[in-house]
Amino acid sequence: MTHPPDTAEAEVAALMTLAADCDTASNSLEIFGAVARAADVVLGFQLLTILTLDPETLEVQRYYTSNETAYPTGGKKPMRDTQWGRQVLQDGRPFVGTQAADIRTHFADHELIISLGLESIVNLPVRWQGQVLGTLNLLHGPGYYSDASVAVGRLLTPHLVAPLMTLKH
Repeated sequence: MTHPPDTAEAEVAALMTLAADCDTASNSLEIFGAVARAADVVLGFQLLTILTLDPETLEVQRYYTSNETAYPTGGKKPMRDTQWGRQVLQDGRPFVGTQAADIRTHFADHELIISLGLESIVNLPVRWQGQVLGTLNLLHGPGYYSDASVAVGRLLTPHLVAPLMTLKH
């Protein structure tokens, strides 16, 4: 991605603020909020969620959301035996979808997602020692995300390791 200098400076400032906020956070929710604020600057989103993974059942649970009405905290989704689940949760590889067809193919709640005008998605596994702890998920309008979004998003996911590990215990 090529950004005008003022945009690049804003992105670096957002990442520096994220690091500082994580250093002083007193709980997981504060870190989740800091990651969301940084993601808004460096990637942009219309919906952001942070999910934990139960590795035994491959069920994910939402611990943070930017849209509590449509996607409330605490919501669960079974992702066993899906191509998305194998790619993101088992293999730990990011997923990028750029159009409504990608959403329809991979998500049972595709009607709600698309009704919110969300047709582009990037799902970033949060990993520690080779194991997926959860995911950072960003959604936006059609064609918004690309493979380049993954590289930028990977600057955010390490900040989620400690809070997701804390939630598991």
